[in-house]
Parts: sequence; structure tokens; C-alpha cells
Amino acid sequence: MTDDPHWGSLPFLRVLRPEPDESVEGAIVATYSADLVVVAAALLALAELDDDRGSGSKVDFANAFDRLHGKFGVVCQRGRTISPVRNVLVLKLMDRFLKEVETDERQSAWHPKIALVWLRDQAGALRWRLWLGSRNLTKSTAWELGLTLTSVEKGGQAIPGIARLGEVVGERADLAEWDGTRLRRELERVRWAVPRGIGVKDIHLFDVGETRTLPAEPVGVKRLVVVSPYLDGAVIGSLGRWGDSDCERVLVSTLPELKKLTLQKSAPLANFSSGLRYLDAPSEEEADLDIVSPAETSAGTDEEPESRGLHAKLIYAEHRGGRTLWMGSANATGRAWSGPNSEVIACLSADADVVRGLNAFLNAETSIVDAELLAAVDAEDCEQERLDKIRCELAATWNLKQERRSGELWLCGDYDPHRLADDVQVRVAALGGPWVDWPANSAAVHLHYAGLAHETELVVVFLRIGTKETQWVQLARIAGFQPAERDQRLLAQYLDARTFLAWIRSLLDQSICGEGGGDWDGAPRTPHPVRRDGVEPDAAAWAPSLEQALKAWLRDPDQLRQVDDLITRYLDSIHQAHGSETPGPESRALGELRGVWPVVRRELIPDRTERSRR
Repeated sequence: MTDDPHWGSLPFLRVLRPEPDESVEGAIVATYSADLVVVAAALLALAELDDDRGSGSKVDFANAFDRLHGKFGVVCQRGRTISPVRNVLVLKLMDRFLKEVETDERQSAWHPKIALVWLRDQAGALRWRLWLGSRNLTKSTAWELGLTLTSVEKGGQAIPGIARLGEVVGERADLAEWDGTRLRRELERVRWAVPRGIGVKDIHLFDVGETRTLPAEPVGVKRLVVVSPYLDGAVIGSLGRWGDSDCERVLVSTLPELKKLTLQKSAPLANFSSGLRYLDAPSEEEADLDIVSPAETSAGTDEEPESRGLHAKLIYAEHRGGRTLWMGSANATGRAWSGPNSEVIACLSADADVVRGLNAFLNAETSIVDAELLAAVDAEDCEQERLDKIRCELAATWNLKQERRSGELWLCGDYDPHRLADDVQVRVAALGGPWVDWPANSAAVHLHYAGLAHETELVVVFLRIGTKETQWVQLARIAGFQPAERDQRLLAQYLDARTFLAWIRSLLDQSICGEGGGDWDGAPRTPHPVRRDGVEPDAAAWAPSLEQALKAWLRDPDQLRQVDDLITRYLDSIHQAHGSETPGPESRALGELRGVWPVVRRELIPDRTERSRR
């Protein structure tokens, strides 16, 4: 579990990726904030189709989407989905996976960070993997802390709290075949392998509004280490009273948070004065900001940085009975440790190797705080704070939805957003679409409509006050939305004819689909491969054939049925999108597939033919 000089690292996507003999039965990620590109990367990892860059080809993406829609859900705080820098067509499909928790951030937030994955091995047995920690489903490179547990058939440990965790995230994710009740029932029987060097005492997922308290002070505390990017005086003051005058106390945070507490009359940092350390805070433009007042109350900030800096959260105590570590998503704030935020917290025992890793991190990465540093920290930006308050109120109360009016889409809210501030500029767009200014004295605006293939329930909201601006993505449901038909048409535009045909060929052959149409989020790297003599290879090199269909049927009839399902869903849309182009090898190959496949279906998949007749 340890490494030199820090704790060992485990890439987050590796936590999601199945082993070679496994396939994903279901997966839920709980997060405060989400990046749509990282959601797509998680999709590729779960399908075991990502490459060493955490990316994949267009065919990889189409395969992953086809395998996992309905089996994968991302549960995040409403208003905290990050707007992508580039418009990538298939990010519109992420509305199939995103599930928003509609809590009002002015009072509470959905804040746990969890990945629960259940897999089916080749023998048909279920295997489970659980990760929890401080990392959001974003591109963050901040210092994070996480714990990974895997199920075992023999031995292992029953861990209190995991079954209820599965129930809560299962109800939020709303997957078709795995509701919270089923997840709890399955997880009650699971036993877990625990990483070397730790013992898991319990795991708690506190839902929004559930009350809880700080851990009771262990008897005979000799050393206390608190690491948290966000603080409040009440919690730090309470922790500072752990132990006697000989207790070593260390507090690691960011300079703005430490300065905030130095200004409080109750002096919550007094008992940490000889052990104050810091890491850099994230840059302002990459931080998701909270609007809880820094006043000396039990309510503290729970902001989510998305750049290099400190984001790990832990409380570590050495005491007469041993070593105890509390870790998870909870900052050292009242909203986290007393409620009403939703948080996940694990209570662990730790051995000497774990402590050496913690000490290496403290010594190598954190710096000692002095008075001059705190004095130099800039005051809070009132204009930015005002904008953040408006953002949170809109996300909580605006209740955006999309309505069809005379064949066009309108984005509708419960009120005119300008009523919150006369000087706020509001712009909106369907994800990937053009911006539209929200008119004053109106509760709706007409969105540019580009047809069914481009419909999405994801919209982008942009706000500006003075020189400050912010934007985010959130769900706005469409009345009468037909996601399955949208998926077919959008993927037909995303995959050109040759890429689609190569995809079908690779499934029949169980082979790698060449360059797969290029990177999933970019232009094809080699759209039309050619031979060294400059002559383009004929369709036999990339198009499916009757001979391949026959071989697939002899090898695995179920595989041929899966290919038939794809052709049934996508071939007509692909032909409509690309079959009428200038005659060429792609158009001819599409025509041949449309002509021969009904024969394949009739002769080799008779049960499919009978079902269609009924």
C-alpha cells in the first residue's frame, strides 16, 4: 500500500476497469462535480475499451455506449457538471448516464465520492468492487485519498455500512435492473478483501439531511493530523481539544482557509499553532465555488477544486488503543461532519507503513505556515461571491425543462433569472449548440433546433456580472423525448459509413477494428487508409462479408445475434446519413449489407425472424 516517498497511487480509471475474465453488470459513480469528458472516459474503462491514454476510438466509444447504457449511472450535484471546452458530438449522449441530485446548495449538497462496480465472471458469479474517497469525476490532478475494496469468495471481512451505501446510491442512480433494494440485498452477503496495512471498522454513507457527529475523541491521543482543503472554526476548534498539552497536532489546509480561521475571535487554530502546514489552493477559474458564509458558525465551505492542489480529506489519530484514520469525502466543516451534506466516511485502523506514507506526504509536499504568508493572502472577491450565490440559487430553484412548441424546442424555467440581479447577463445553449441570450421579463427562450439527432437533455448556462463569469451544464428534461431514436441518429452521424462497416466486421471476426475512425473525441487520424502505392484498398479490407457471418454463426450464434441487434438499430440510420453520398465503395458496401443481411437473419437467426412476425 505504500511507496517511496508517498502512499502508492492507483489511477482512478483502473478502479473501474474489469479484469479480462469479467464484464460489467452494473456501475454507479457518486460525485459532487462531474466532467462530461471524464464520464465518457469512465464509460470506455468500464467496457475495457480505453487505451493507455484513458481514451479510445470512435468504434470503442460506440461499443461502450451500446454495452453500458442502462447499466451505468453517474449521480452528481445539480449545477456542478463542468462545461466541456470543446463541443464533441457524442457528449450529448451523456444525458443517458447523468443523474442529478436536486438539493439546494445554499443549505446542503450531495458530496460523496464513490464508485461501486459489480461484474460477472465467466463462470457467472458476481464480483464487487468499491472505491470511496475524495476525488470527483473530473480531470483533477489535486492530491487525493481513496480506498479500494474487492469482494472475495472465501475468507474476507463483512463490513458494516456497505449494504446501506449500495441502497442509497442505487435509489439515486435508478438503473433499470438494479434498484437500491436489490443492491442492498446482494451486498449484505458480500465479504471483502482489505488492503494490506489497514483494517476497516465501518463505512457510512450519510444521505442529504441525515445528522451525524464528529467522532468521539479516542482515549489518550498522542498525535493528531487533520488534512482538509476547507475548514470551519467549530470543527477545527473541537478537534484542537483532542489530547492533552503533550499531544502533537498538525493541520494541513490552504492559505485562504487558514487565514479565514485566524480572523475568528474564538481562535480555533490556537492548539494547532505549532503544526500549521499548507498546500496551494486551486486556481480560481478551475474551482467549483460554494457560497456558505465564512462566518464563525457550524456551517463551513465544501468547495471542489479542479486543479493541482490539496483535495484529500482525513483525520488521523495516534492514541492509547492504536492508530485510527477517518477518510472519505468530508471536509473539516460542520456541513460535512454534522450535516446536512451527504458524505461518505470510512473509519480505519492503520499500521506503521501507512503512517510512514502519511509522514512522507507531509514532509515532502506541505509547507510550514508563518504569519507573513497569512497576511499576504488576498481578501475575498465580493463580486465573485455574489455571482456564486446567484449560480447556486438558479441551480436550486430555476427548474429548467425543455418544451416542444410548433416543432421547436424552448428552454423554460420557473421564473425570469434576471429577477435575481438586474446586472446579470444570462446565456443558454443546448450542449453543443449556439448560445442564446435569455431575454429580460421572460421565463422561456427559444433554442436553436438542429433536428432529432442533435437533441439532448443537457443544457449549458452562462452567467456574467461585471468582469466575473461562470458556466455549467445541467439536465433539462424534454417532454416526449425519444432517447433511443436520438441515439441511433446521432451515432449514425458520428460514425461514417466505413467506420460503421468496419465495426460490424470486427464484431463478426472478434478482431480489433483498425484505427476505429480515429479518437472518440476528435477527427479521424487516418480516415481512409491507403496502401504504400497510394491505392486505396478495396472493401474486402474493411467491409463485412457473408463468409464472416457464416463463420461467426459457427463459432458463436449469440455473437451473430448481437451483431444483428446492432444492424437492426443502426443500419437504416447510417444509410440515411451516408448512403446517398457520391457513389463509392462505402455506398456500395452499405447497399450490399442491406441486401444480404435479411437472408442472414432468415437463415441463421430464425428465432429473430419468428419474433418479428409476432
